[in-house]
Amino acid sequence: MQKIKVVFTFCAAILFCACCVYAELFITDIEKNADEYTVTFNNSIKISGVSLSNGKVSFPEYARGGKIYKNFSVLQREFAKKLFEDIEANKISKTSAETAFKINKFKTIASHKTIKAFASVIFEEKFEVECRIMDGKYGLWIAWPSKKIGTSWKKEFIIINKYLKNNIENELIQRYNKQYEQF
Repeated sequence: MQKIKVVFTFCAAILFCACCVYAELFITDIEKNADEYTVTFNNSIKISGVSLSNGKVSFPEYARGGKIYKNFSVLQREFAKKLFEDIEANKISKTSAETAFKINKFKTIASHKTIKAFASVIFEEKFEVECRIMDGKYGLWIAWPSKKIGTSWKKEFIIINKYLKNNIENELIQRYNKQYEQF
């Protein structure tokens, strides 16, 4: 019985440590352009159009029909505070971890020609990003936040890590296909 207890405690400690390693978003790069920043987390995801004001971090938003829509949300107050401090101090971490994600919101749209679903992805339980599943000339694809400048689009969110991007986008498309089959 004592051996089982020791093995269980040892396994629980390893599992706890493994969870801790994957439960963080580290700023691995910061670029400043005028009053805006481009921030990279875990060498995996990059967000442009970030600004600092009044002790808070602001992320790009868009307006349509007199309403403002947020594409990005910080889910933890402590993380928002640390994020502000680290960006303001230009504090870059040399530590980088694998980035965990989960799909949060997911709503299919039957009435639109190209938009098939609205979804959001949470990274490390700290940060949420809105996206859309689109149907285009070559099939389904994921539209991440971007803004139109003149006649072209500037990406505000880029998944740099190809493995992470494929995993997220495949899971979103699979979820859409599974829900679509139920109609």
